[in-house]
Amino acid sequence: MLKWITLITGLIILALGIVVLLEGSQEIVGIVIISVSALVILVDIVLLLLKKKAKPEKTAPATPSTTEPDEEPPVF
Repeated sequence: MLKWITLITGLIILALGIVVLLEGSQEIVGIVIISVSALVILVDIVLLLLKKKAKPEKTAPATPSTTEPDEEPPVF
């Protein structure tokens, strides 16, 4: 969940950087904001993809068979 929030925040900051670059007088600041947010977005996407690939497969635990007992019951 945190990775998704940081991805969305990175997209919002990217939009802010584009606005600063196009409308503001600080071109260097806009370029810095865009580059930092692009790095954050790329890292989040890579982490999400790695998390999706690294999911362990659920296997059924080995349970002993109850149909055949290991020992014969004692006869009285």
